[in-house]
Amino acid sequence: MTSYHGGKQRIGKEIAEHLASYIHDELPESTYAYIEPFAGMCGVYRHIPPLLGPRTYMAGDINESVVAMWEKAQQGWKPPLSCSETTYNRLKRQHQPSAEKGYCGHQFSFGGQYFKGYRGLYGDPTTCERARSNVMEIGQVLGDAKVQWYCGSYDLCSEITDAVFYLDPPYEQGSEYFDEEHTKRSFDTIAFWDWCLAMSRQNLVFVSEYAVPRGYKKHTRLIYEAEVHTGHSQNDRRRTEQVYVIKN
Repeated sequence: MTSYHGGKQRIGKEIAEHLASYIHDELPESTYAYIEPFAGMCGVYRHIPPLLGPRTYMAGDINESVVAMWEKAQQGWKPPLSCSETTYNRLKRQHQPSAEKGYCGHQFSFGGQYFKGYRGLYGDPTTCERARSNVMEIGQVLGDAKVQWYCGSYDLCSEITDAVFYLDPPYEQGSEYFDEEHTKRSFDTIAFWDWCLAMSRQNLVFVSEYAVPRGYKKHTRLIYEAEVHTGHSQNDRRRTEQVYVIKN
């Protein structure tokens, strides 16, 4: 995918390499599962299986159509090359989740924000072979790794132990997201960090953020940072992406 709000396409490989290095040091020879509850467009996930090798892989997303897209891509599905405004609006009104809705809702929306507005109205291309190929390539990697998908909140994983979690939530400085019905939702950052602390007692937990909320810094260790271009507005184009390991 070339258009996704909050995606990790530019630095996903670097993050994956840092995660894998830390994991190998901390969990040598372990049979842990690897889980991403905010998998999104798999900007990091696509690089993980070749680095960690055979094991149980799980991924989740709050958007059922995004989950449907990846499940279908793992089976060899080819996304559409283009999307007309008529098709875009039809999919937006469609209540039934589908792979096509998950793909077009991001790829053909302004700024990659789920059905935020048809990108053709802003002069952006409405045909994209690169994005199609990208999804197919990622789908093959995920399929080879037999990634198991689920739809829902990150806390559906609360009973899991002895696993590695990489979490890329809506960030504190922009903690809103759009659900399957295109409704803007708020994200409870404090509840999320409390959950991460609890999970870190029996799991290895990594979190991506721009900064750690006040009161939680003593429980974290920075393992990666890079300046990124957000591209969301003229006044907000550079921020420092950071990845922390949680130490409870």
